[in-house]
Amino acid sequence: AIPSYKRPEALGTLLSQLEAQEGTKLFSVFVLNDGSDPDSTALLSAVRPARFALRTRATATGSGLPRARNIMLDWIDAEEGFGTPTVVAFLDDDCEVNTKFVQEILHATEQYEAFCFRITTIGQSGIINTMHNPIARIVLKPFIGAMTLPLGFIRGGYFQELSRPRRVRHLPGGCLIYRFDRYAKLRFDEMLGGGHAVLEDTDFSCALRAAGAKLWYIGSYGIVHRPAQAGGVRLSVPKEKYYFYWKHKRFLIGKWSGKFAYITAIPFTFFESIGLSVISRAWLVGLWYRAWRDPVISEARRSQNTLRICAPMSGVNQFSTLGGEVYDARLLAALAKRDVEIEMLLPPGRPFSDMGAPCAMTTMPHFQTSLGYYWSMLRSLFLAYRKHPFTVIRVHSPYIMAFPVLLFRLFHPRVRLLAHYHHVEEKFLWHVITRLVIRKWDIITVSSLATRRELAERYHIPLASMTCIYPGIAERYFINPPSAAIEQLKSQHGLFGKRVLLHVGRLIPRKNISFLIDQIALLPEDIVLAVVGEGPEQGALIRRAEDRGCRGRVAFIGTVSEQEKILWMHAADILVLASLKEGFGMVITEAAACGMPIIIAGSGESFEEMNELLKSMDYGLNLCFCPRTQLEWQEAINKLLDVDVSKRSTFIAQARGRIKEKLSWERSAEILHNRLGAPL
Repeated sequence: AIPSYKRPEALGTLLSQLEAQEGTKLFSVFVLNDGSDPDSTALLSAVRPARFALRTRATATGSGLPRARNIMLDWIDAEEGFGTPTVVAFLDDDCEVNTKFVQEILHATEQYEAFCFRITTIGQSGIINTMHNPIARIVLKPFIGAMTLPLGFIRGGYFQELSRPRRVRHLPGGCLIYRFDRYAKLRFDEMLGGGHAVLEDTDFSCALRAAGAKLWYIGSYGIVHRPAQAGGVRLSVPKEKYYFYWKHKRFLIGKWSGKFAYITAIPFTFFESIGLSVISRAWLVGLWYRAWRDPVISEARRSQNTLRICAPMSGVNQFSTLGGEVYDARLLAALAKRDVEIEMLLPPGRPFSDMGAPCAMTTMPHFQTSLGYYWSMLRSLFLAYRKHPFTVIRVHSPYIMAFPVLLFRLFHPRVRLLAHYHHVEEKFLWHVITRLVIRKWDIITVSSLATRRELAERYHIPLASMTCIYPGIAERYFINPPSAAIEQLKSQHGLFGKRVLLHVGRLIPRKNISFLIDQIALLPEDIVLAVVGEGPEQGALIRRAEDRGCRGRVAFIGTVSEQEKILWMHAADILVLASLKEGFGMVITEAAACGMPIIIAGSGESFEEMNELLKSMDYGLNLCFCPRTQLEWQEAINKLLDVDVSKRSTFIAQARGRIKEKLSWERSAEILHNRLGAPL
């Protein structure tokens, strides 16, 4: 696990050394590009390791070392799976290892559950480096890894060579290795993240010992800590670092020994400040006084103006066939690019795709029942807030997530609640929940004007209190794919000589796909229906097609990648959407961006946005709003299939231009960002 800080040369050296490891099984290397350094991003995208699996993420701004390590631990927990035998080795990005490093870890793990190796430091890594002073080495050798907090005494000495492992009281962060599966819940204390990160590894070691771990120093094997050309370990210690050293030490004394220990610690640390003043030839006693006077406040609590959003989610896959999931994933990614900090909470085992933006992800504790889900989410909210306080909770499913979020709000009333409604659910239980909670939200956003109007009419919510945020359209939808790829898709599914109706979406009753199957049964034999997506209704739909005698003309394609979805939109003749209810209907604008003719169940009034966005698509030639009757649907299908392609090209080009102008994820994120910044 490597938090990286704008040191691409050093990081590249370390990755090449990990690639050269001898005689080991495949292992994983997690790199967090903290602060999104572009040179590090370019380096990581170019690395193609064979010895290890490389996993990378980035944060928009620097998190500080404790927060960065917590992000990585949450990430590892989600990737590797809770309970899986896992060893985590933290390395700084300016560390260097030899070819037996991983072998030595595996060998040591057979006997020890938490340990570190010898660290040969080039430059200055701590408050004072005694490794090159032979007298100091001899005097301090008995105190390697010693710690007596009531006396304010913390001694490292992890550069000493030892023939046998030694039991120690704490471990250094630059080479901290432990059995993650045994202590998966432990995290670094982010209160130690303000200014220079000092003693956060000592605090974590105390937490390991409190959890029952025995800590060991293995001085017979070593790594190198080398300063990089840019950043890296300073050759001289700035005075500010002494201030944070005593400030964080005071915090640890109170945390692990109680404030009564200040009575003994204050005089000892005072004499320590005098001693360090002599050694450093600088007056440091004033810094010692300030450190004991000032409270420890984490960067998270200090920056009240930073917008941080916690987003409990059911899944995060921007390539899903679920429009709501795509909407949430891409909107949050666009927000993250605006330097908004995003932390998502996901149930275990749920999909999480690369967001293309620096978003943190935390896996909720395992649960077995619906009640367990609520408890798991509530626990996760409290833990996430304790680690890194957030200012907003964005609820993507106000029906399911309302109660744990509102209960959390009782304890943290300053956190604002944002609820997003893609559409209004018809189930009686959801209707009851909405009545109970809709006035509890600080901010309500919707995907469409129709949803906003329905919420206002049903629940008497002022229209002006709800913000409509349309989805965006990715640039790739406006680019025509190669003809060869389209021909290959048609050949693969036997579509040559066929006229294809396309439906894209989850296979659930609300999508009304059974209505489309009924239409196919009554249409000519050369017209087929391709259904892209999966869902619980697939078995019933297959039986429906068999009963209507058109099973061979209904192709259930399943889940596809976004690129394949675009190919289908160019290979098919008409997009058909017979949903009983839609919010915005993202697939409609995606299809229009691809230049597809479209038939939509309902009237133009029920799709206000579509009427406005697609009005340049000539009704009858390219777009039909059609009542759900067999006769009118068959007439609409036959009419659109018979239109000459050259006649509709002008209208399609106009529609594509209008959609590209009006819909973008950046614009949607800007609207939401401005809304979150507005006073309540």
